[in-house]
Amino acid sequence: MSDDNKIGLHKEQIKELTAKTPKASIQSRPSPWGGEIEYVTGEYVKRKLMSAFKGALRVTVRDIETVEDCILTHITVEYPITQFCKNGTFIHEEWARIDEVGTSTIRKQGQTTNYSTAIKASHTDALKRAATHLGIGLDLYEKTSVMEDRMRGHEESLVPKTEQKVPDWVQPQQAPAKPAHTSSSFGGSQPATDKQKSYLSSLAKRLGQTGPSNGVWLEGVTGIPKEQFENGAEKLGKNEASSAIEVLREMLEEKNQ
Repeated sequence: MSDDNKIGLHKEQIKELTAKTPKASIQSRPSPWGGEIEYVTGEYVKRKLMSAFKGALRVTVRDIETVEDCILTHITVEYPITQFCKNGTFIHEEWARIDEVGTSTIRKQGQTTNYSTAIKASHTDALKRAATHLGIGLDLYEKTSVMEDRMRGHEESLVPKTEQKVPDWVQPQQAPAKPAHTSSSFGGSQPATDKQKSYLSSLAKRLGQTGPSNGVWLEGVTGIPKEQFENGAEKLGKNEASSAIEVLREMLEEKNQ
């Protein structure tokens, strides 16, 4: 907070909230575009908030909504701000608030779904989003955003001109014919990376799934055809691998609770 401000956070609070994320607190997972997404856990965010505001924090769930296969959780985070008086004293009578919405996907797990885990995940997502408004983990969000933009730009540069989007004003009969595209995977994405396959196998083993029936089990919990997981998952695409990894990670988190 600058000396000209009459109300706001202490300089020490701003420094703590916007500090670079410690390397030991950074987690990573494969992303849909084949790279790595770095993130922090919900527990890390809670500790940072509690430390910066000395426990004076209010988190209220405003609404939980289910839209098709997604859960949306609307929360309000309230925290005290300091009001400085002209005589040099200060009081804590003002509270600021941040409203955010977190999302999570409901996925099939055998005969049931991960509904309870999805609710928890959407709440954590909302809290993380709210925390970024105060500076927590912004360095990771910025890095991930830059990498995704670069990857999208690289992928677009590889698309043949005949496959690029035709302007809306071009009449259907004027539009160039789109060449036939043969997909090598169920989802039409590029093949999964070795790192994704290894991580997927590790998650399955930690969930107690090994052997010939592994593909059948994976099909049951992810919805991806078992053939995609056969022969070392050689037919599995990046997007399917990312989706399967997310499902197994959620199952493992629920198992470890």
